[in-house]
Amino acid sequence: MRKILLVILAVFLSAPVFSQEIIIGKADGSSQSLDLSNLKKITFLEGYLVADYADGSSATKYLLSEISRLLFSNSTQVEPVEMMDGRIAYQAETGSACIIGSEGLVLSVYNISGRMVMQESITSSVQTVALDDLKSGIYLLRLGDRTIKIVR
Repeated sequence: MRKILLVILAVFLSAPVFSQEIIIGKADGSSQSLDLSNLKKITFLEGYLVADYADGSSATKYLLSEISRLLFSNSTQVEPVEMMDGRIAYQAETGSACIIGSEGLVLSVYNISGRMVMQESITSSVQTVALDDLKSGIYLLRLGDRTIKIVR
């Protein structure tokens, strides 16, 4: 649940938002609103969602196990994202890597010891590479001059 909340918040806080408040729904049915115009950042620390305010007022903490949903009071809008060549993204829910604009390159997968455990040629402009055969652990995915770390 923490990862889902983190992804939702990262997407909406990094994109232009035209909403006035974020509403935190709690498991007991209550809810609380946070003014987005005064919100500096949201972080996750020791099982809490921590809201820090731009005006310097004290941070507000919410126990993650008590949060059932996050909503925005008005509409939100995410600007269209221009796709860059050579993008690589790990999709944990499917256990695969999505490769965009890297035709002709080779994806190399290394375990935490630095040993190459997988290699695959990228043959199309958009390609999904299955990584679900990898054992649980930390891996580095290298594509051209780009490298990302994943936890499987």
